[in-house]
Amino acid sequence: RFHIRQVMGDFDRDEEGNIVILSEVDEEGNNQLVDKRGKPVNGKGYLVDGPTGNIVSQDGIILFEKHECSPDGEIPKIMPYTKFNIDEIRGDLDKDENGKIQVIHENEKGEILDNKKRKVNAKGYLIDNEGNILDQRGNMVFD
Repeated sequence: RFHIRQVMGDFDRDEEGNIVILSEVDEEGNNQLVDKRGKPVNGKGYLVDGPTGNIVSQDGIILFEKHECSPDGEIPKIMPYTKFNIDEIRGDLDKDENGKIQVIHENEKGEILDNKKRKVNAKGYLIDNEGNILDQRGNMVFD
């Protein structure tokens, strides 16, 4: 199961309650954002696996690939309010070396299908005909 605390760095807060993200120079001389323990984070304070920018748990397990997040590094909007296993809503898809979904199957309407011929959206989440996100059993996750 996923919980937001699993992916947040450890931060002090300023007078207004905002997290204070630090910056340090990495081994190659590049500035990188870090939490107060020196762990790499993105601009939103989520733990990342370094230059690839994938969001990881405290244990270093990739929970969200960079391409699944918004351009500013925010996790998918369905996530902040829920607690569940993200793999329960992902389709069975092939990805390239950069983690981007490889569209191998499309139906006659041009809709993306996973390797099991189930409809998925552009992020690879299972969907129904109305675009609602489904779990692996075909149940609507949000109503």
